[in-house]
Amino acid sequence: MNFTWVSNLCNDFWLVQAPRAAAAVFIIFNLVAMQLYPGGTIHNPHSANYHLTQNFFSDLGRAVAYNGVQNFHSSLIFNLTLLITGITFSIFYFTLPEFFRHSKANHTLAKIGTLFGLLGGLSFIGVALTPSDLYLNQHILFANGIFRMALATSLCFGIVIYRSDVMPSKYAFGYVFFALFLAVYIAISEFGPNARESEAAMIFQVVTQKLIVVVFLLSVVYQTFGFSNNPDLIKSKQLA
Repeated sequence: MNFTWVSNLCNDFWLVQAPRAAAAVFIIFNLVAMQLYPGGTIHNPHSANYHLTQNFFSDLGRAVAYNGVQNFHSSLIFNLTLLITGITFSIFYFTLPEFFRHSKANHTLAKIGTLFGLLGGLSFIGVALTPSDLYLNQHILFANGIFRMALATSLCFGIVIYRSDVMPSKYAFGYVFFALFLAVYIAISEFGPNARESEAAMIFQVVTQKLIVVVFLLSVVYQTFGFSNNPDLIKSKQLA
């Protein structure tokens, strides 16, 4: 019995539909989590509600909000979206190297990119399992890992796609632009003002974090069009 169509369907799901769904779930569910956040920020623990420019994403995952109120519902939703995103993106990158196996150099570099992609996916999961008010050091480690692993992944696949004829070069440039955004954000997070120094510094760090997360999600969704616009690419993986 030929199960090629089943394999094609699975690849179409994990390479196209699942990443788009995960990005949509992350945005929509976290908007809900923001509405359920009890309140409080680093500099104003008595403020009400969630503030887009003063609360980090990770505030949603705290066991107890800054105002001292239990944060069960918000943290449950936020951490669930991280688990979904981490698992989905891990499978997405795990699938990619096989499309570049016709060149040993590209296949090897794609595997390296996948390794970083998997570590990035595990970092999403790690953030979900380490609320910042309970395991701050581990939380920071995993949160930094997300963006650093994504930078390495983007550079690897940007080079691989540009060097191959598997996908149009515009998808390679997409990865390169994403890598530039990531490099700037990492520099800001490392050398920029500490969010605890002042309210202005906090707002600056919060806004840049939200911008890079949006760019992150849009970048992954953009890459899915390389497959949805060329369905024969998925089929060719089974025939090669």
